[in-house]
Amino acid sequence: MDARGGTSSDRYAIDRKIASGGMATVYLGRALGAHGFERRVAIKVCHPHLLEGEARVHALVDEARVTARIRHPNVVATLDVVPAAASLHLVMEYVEGVTLAEMLRDATASGERLPLPVVVRTMLDVLAGLHAAHETKDDDGRPLGVVHRDVSPQNVLVSVDGHAKIGDFGISKAEGRLALSTETGEVKGKLGYVAPEAYRGEAVARQADLYATGVVLWECAAGERLFEGDSHASVMQRVLRGGVPPLGFLRDDVPLELDAVIARATATDPRARYASAEDFARALEALPVTPATTRELGAAVRAVKARREATEGPPRAIESVPPFAVETPAARAEAVAALPPKRHSRAWIVLSSLAVAAVAIASAARPARVARAVSARPALPVPLVRVVPAAREPLPPAPLPPASGRRAPSSEPRRSGFYDPKEL
Repeated sequence: MDARGGTSSDRYAIDRKIASGGMATVYLGRALGAHGFERRVAIKVCHPHLLEGEARVHALVDEARVTARIRHPNVVATLDVVPAAASLHLVMEYVEGVTLAEMLRDATASGERLPLPVVVRTMLDVLAGLHAAHETKDDDGRPLGVVHRDVSPQNVLVSVDGHAKIGDFGISKAEGRLALSTETGEVKGKLGYVAPEAYRGEAVARQADLYATGVVLWECAAGERLFEGDSHASVMQRVLRGGVPPLGFLRDDVPLELDAVIARATATDPRARYASAEDFARALEALPVTPATTRELGAAVRAVKARREATEGPPRAIESVPPFAVETPAARAEAVAALPPKRHSRAWIVLSSLAVAAVAIASAARPARVARAVSARPALPVPLVRVVPAAREPLPPAPLPPASGRRAPSSEPRRSGFYDPKEL
C-alpha cells in the first residue's frame, strides 16, 4: 500500500504524523471524494511489532464498534475501518487542537495554573461524553455497559473551537467485545488514574471512570500529579490508601465546595461516588464558579498551540515509510531469505561444538541426580491444601473536607513539568 493507502488510495491520503504512543501512531490524513472533495481525518495505525496474532486486530475492531455506537459531540467519532495487510486502521474524526495534558504541561512550564473556569468547562464536556458512552445501547435497546477505563489528560482532546472530547476507547469494557481483555482482576489504564477497585481485583463499572475524572479534575486545578511514586507498587499503594489533599493548600481561588466534589468522586469505595457522570456534572454546575464559554476555551487552546508551534516549529510532512505499508509475515520471510548467508570463523565453530557436547553430557547425567534427590526427600506430614482468601469487608465512604474554614496556602515549592512530552 502506498502513501495514499494503496488499495484505499481512492479514499484516503496521508499528510503527516500527529502523535505516537506505545500501541499505535496517529496520522493526519484526508478523506477523498468525488469532484475534489476532501475532509481532514485522523488515522490510527497499530505498530507493526504488535500485529502478531489476532488479539490486536480484535482490539482495534472493538474500539471501532464501541465508538461507532457512541454518538455525541464530546466523544471522538470513529468514521471508518480500513483493512491493511495483517492489520486494521481506524479512521477517526480529526480534532484540531491540543490534548489536556499539553495544556497542563504548557501551564506548569510557565509557572501558572489553568483558570478554574477553563477547568470546569473542560470537565463538564468530558462528563457529558462519558455519560453518553455509559448509556450506550445495542440495536435492541439493551445497555452495553461501556466503561472507558483510561480517562486521563492524554485522552482528552480540546479543540480550537472550544470543545473537549474524550477519545481512545481502545481498552474500554463493553458487552460483545471480540478481544478477551476485560476480565475481572486485570488492571487496565494508566496507573495514577486506575480506580482502587480495579487494583483490588474487583469488577469495574462506570464509577471507575468517575474516579479517574475526579483525579483529572484535581490535577487540572492543582497543576500537579495526584498519585505518583518511585514504582508501580508505590503508586498502587497510594491509590488504595486514598485521600486527596485539599486544593486550598495550593491556590487561594478554589471554593471549598470543589474539594467536597472531588472527595466524593475519588472515594475508595465506588458506592460512595456519584451514581453517574450526569450527577457529577450537576455537582460541578452548582459550584460558585462560572464555566468558561466555548469562545474562551478555544482562545486558551489556540494560545497553547501557538506557543507549542513557536517552540517546535511547523509540522513536517511524512518523509519515510508511509504508515499503511505494514510489514506482513510473508514480506518479512522474503526479506530474510534475500539476505546473504552468514560466514562463521573456524574458532566459532569449535566453540559451538564444545558447547553442544557439554549440554549433551549434562542432560545425560541429570536423570540420575533427580532420582537420587527424589528418593532422599522425606514425605510431607500433611496434605497440601489450597488457601482461599477471606471475603473483604466493604470500605467506608471517604471523609469529606470541612464545610467551612479557610486553609493557609502551602509553603512547599510547586512542582512543574509533570506532563512530560514522552507521555503524550
